[in-house]
Amino acid sequence: MTEYTTVDRKFKGNVGIFLVAAKFSGFNQIALTTSRNTKGYDIVVLNPETNRGIGLQVKCTDKKDFPICTTSIKNFEKEFDDKIVCDFVLVDISSKSPTFFIVPKDDLLTIMKDIVKKYIAKPHPRGVHEVNKQLWTINMSKLGEEMKKYENGWEYILKKINQKS
Repeated sequence: MTEYTTVDRKFKGNVGIFLVAAKFSGFNQIALTTSRNTKGYDIVVLNPETNRGIGLQVKCTDKKDFPICTTSIKNFEKEFDDKIVCDFVLVDISSKSPTFFIVPKDDLLTIMKDIVKKYIAKPHPRGVHEVNKQLWTINMSKLGEEMKKYENGWEYILKKINQKS
């Protein structure tokens, strides 16, 4: 198996997207990658038998932090609601085999809002609201146990697209 830990930063997104697309192809689903400027969606997965589809966002890392999105601290809840528009697949390529975490949109919103609330609750020398924008991440070494329930949770997506109308 190829190690993914030497992938240049500019290619990591594509590595994650194509690994997820390949995984869905292995489930006999159609996985279409979107153009890089499609807001919120990296892949559209379609079930050819039910004609049901779903958009997904993919984040890939070879570290233990998954960058989710940038928000202001003042309006973080609204900005998360606006930016997190679908379910996410987090792809960890820090070891020889990739690890996938399928995180439902609502769960991700809760996780991210909790991360920011904990950050705000800590003392800050400059004042927490002086920071204009901040990139918020999911740190797997901090949230590892909480995230385990999402590992290889492909069934969550497959169930959504396998239901006949």
